[in-house]
Amino acid sequence: MKLIKHIEINYLRSLYSASLGDVGDLNVLFGRNDAGKSNLLRALNLFFNQEIEPGKKLDFNLDMSDVRRGEAKKLRGRQFIWIKITFNVPKNFQNSLGKELTIKRQWNRDGVITETVWPANLNKRGTAAQRTKFINQIEFSYIPAVKDLEVFADLIERMYMAAAETPTLQKATISFVDAIQKQTTGLSNQLSDLFGRTTRLAAPTEMGKLFRTLDFSHGEERHSLLRQKGDGVKARHLPELL
Repeated sequence: MKLIKHIEINYLRSLYSASLGDVGDLNVLFGRNDAGKSNLLRALNLFFNQEIEPGKKLDFNLDMSDVRRGEAKKLRGRQFIWIKITFNVPKNFQNSLGKELTIKRQWNRDGVITETVWPANLNKRGTAAQRTKFINQIEFSYIPAVKDLEVFADLIERMYMAAAETPTLQKATISFVDAIQKQTTGLSNQLSDLFGRTTRLAAPTEMGKLFRTLDFSHGEERHSLLRQKGDGVKARHLPELL
């Protein structure tokens, strides 16, 4: 099932007004440099993750369309950016949300975000909770053109967090932590004597952080994928990670 049916973007950077209809499972954007291809992806990242790029919040002075800013000043109108997405609702949410759902999110220069929903009856308390649950299950990943080690570290961490929900990996993680504790018994005993209470190494509070530095061994030479291979080879790993 195609999740997104239609996308509309207004006043974001070079995209004064843009729409993408008949959205499929795979969509290829092509065009000349500075045509706004990356801005469309930034718009989706803003809609789903509240960030223009990973780690970068919306900067209204930088991210609003220059053309629209000029119009708003001339007409003394409000300055804002808005993105509207129409979803095909999955069957498990159709009883509460119907078959189609449209959400428009608007950002103004004061940092206020407003949301409009169609059909209007989905604003009721019960259906609003289901709508939020549905949107929160969508995970959008923005991969920048320049893919440094931090991009892969973030994807590997998120991959672990998804896999960590499986019983197999939960059991393996417990075994891993137990093995570390057994190998550091001497250190733990010394610390216990020093502080007068039981002390031992424990797993990180957020285990995903531990996996951020994982690498891929590539080829018979066991080269580091992230440190020894080129961008083309590294990029081919991204769809599988996602």
